[in-house]
Amino acid sequence: MKERIKVNPKRLLLLALVLLAVGLLADICEHVQDTEVIKRRDAGSQPETYQYYLEVPELGEGIPYEIKVDAKSYTSEERDRVLEEAMLEQQRRMLGDNETFDEISEPLCLVESLCHGQVKATYEFSPADVVTKDGTIRMERIPKEGLDILVEVKLALADAAEGDAVQYYEIPITIIQKEPQILQVLQQELEQYLSESDRSEDALKLPTELKGYSLKWKKQYHFYGLKIIALEVIVGILLLLLQEEKKKEKKEQYQHRLRMDYPEVLGLFSVLLGAGMTIPQALQKLVEQRASSEKEREMHPIYQELSRTLWEIKEGESERKAFEELAERVGLQEYRRWIRLMMQQKREGGGRFVEEITYEAQQAYLNQKNYVKKMGEEAGTKMLLPMMGLLCIVFGIVMVPALLSFRI
Repeated sequence: MKERIKVNPKRLLLLALVLLAVGLLADICEHVQDTEVIKRRDAGSQPETYQYYLEVPELGEGIPYEIKVDAKSYTSEERDRVLEEAMLEQQRRMLGDNETFDEISEPLCLVESLCHGQVKATYEFSPADVVTKDGTIRMERIPKEGLDILVEVKLALADAAEGDAVQYYEIPITIIQKEPQILQVLQQELEQYLSESDRSEDALKLPTELKGYSLKWKKQYHFYGLKIIALEVIVGILLLLLQEEKKKEKKEQYQHRLRMDYPEVLGLFSVLLGAGMTIPQALQKLVEQRASSEKEREMHPIYQELSRTLWEIKEGESERKAFEELAERVGLQEYRRWIRLMMQQKREGGGRFVEEITYEAQQAYLNQKNYVKKMGEEAGTKMLLPMMGLLCIVFGIVMVPALLSFRI
């Protein structure tokens, strides 16, 4: 049986009031702004579009109107500063994996957007057929002694008119032939050796020496078997952990049902004792009344445990041993106390047994009340984190447009 989680109405009301206050605050922040003055963004920023409603009082009419506001224009000092920063960034990034412009052997990095998009860069090479648009060098056109190339760079502010805020400069570079690595040379020689091998032979013999270098061949193993074994071990461990977690959860549910049944069991037991029944008769009556079906025994496991105990006594087990085993199976202090009272009555007798059981039943109802209250508090605590997450999401949805309307 699934437990119902109690929701605190006060907390829900408080959450609703907080959301209402946030929404009203956002509307107030939006309406207190001066609608006839629109602040421009800083120079270099993207244009921003605003949705307005234009009214003409004399005509008594109005229309929706969209206004596109460009960013502020650069001052001469800002323009020179941005272009200077863009030139330094361009020269630094253009090198790519090369160290200096005097020895270029790796592809160039031809960056077209600089200073976070504020400046656009274009390139022209002389001669023009050596470097491609993406910076790749055509090494087949480079002589052994190298080749000098002149790179003309044009920098222009992204939002400037054609011909305005433009800076030109030239970068002389020297492209040199990249010395082939030893492994690359050996690889080329090996490919040639394999291509010239005699295909009429039954087997291919790999070379053990090339260009004066010793070659040792080792077959690469993927260790699929070990990977499968490792995967199986991991899956097995995860299944064991899952099984243990299920056992733990099942035990917690079992003990929860035992705790919830304890006051009722003890109350019925005290009533049956008061009616003149002995302890075995009262226990037998409890089992007959409440463990009549499989569903009842599953929902109320204490009656199933009592039925097992009575069956063990009937089969010849001593009452003391049967009740001790019952206490071990149940494992809860409340039932141990009840079993101890029954064993004491069996051993010593006395006329206060019914009173003691009645008092124990009253205490059990009080303890159950505190237990249920504690469970409700824990459920509310578990719900607090998801509720806080939803509150943060709602705050973000409501506040972000308000903050953007302030141009923060």
